[in-house]
Amino acid sequence: MVNLVRRFAVAGTLVAAVGLLGTAAAASATRGGPAPQHRQIAVATLSDFRVVITATRVPGFPPAAKVTAAGYRRVGSHWKLISVKRIGGRWFWGPVETCSLTTTQLRNFSKPPMVRAVRSVTVSLLITPALGCSGAFSESWKP
Repeated sequence: MVNLVRRFAVAGTLVAAVGLLGTAAAASATRGGPAPQHRQIAVATLSDFRVVITATRVPGFPPAAKVTAAGYRRVGSHWKLISVKRIGGRWFWGPVETCSLTTTQLRNFSKPPMVRAVRSVTVSLLITPALGCSGAFSESWKP
């Protein structure tokens, strides 16, 4: 009889603990949960163009990341965001790094005075240490 009461007590405690965990998870989901982790993996700056490559952790298993390239142009003494572009699909969170990064800013001065700027980036990312680097991804920002 004592063993039966003990089993019910343990079972009741487990049910209560699971209920509390479920409530905490639901409360976290309604508040938006913790902010995602970000990691800046590369920055390249030219005279009038800057690109910042960032990895953002996404939920799931195995731990994954999305990688974005934010392009900025110089406006006076500060940098103004042009836009943010996604690089590839999902990457492994742990090893994601930049293998290579090439940044270009071209200007076409023609007559009558017209300025057309083209800003671009070509980036290769580390897939895993065993697999090595990805192929090149290219993005461009035009005014």
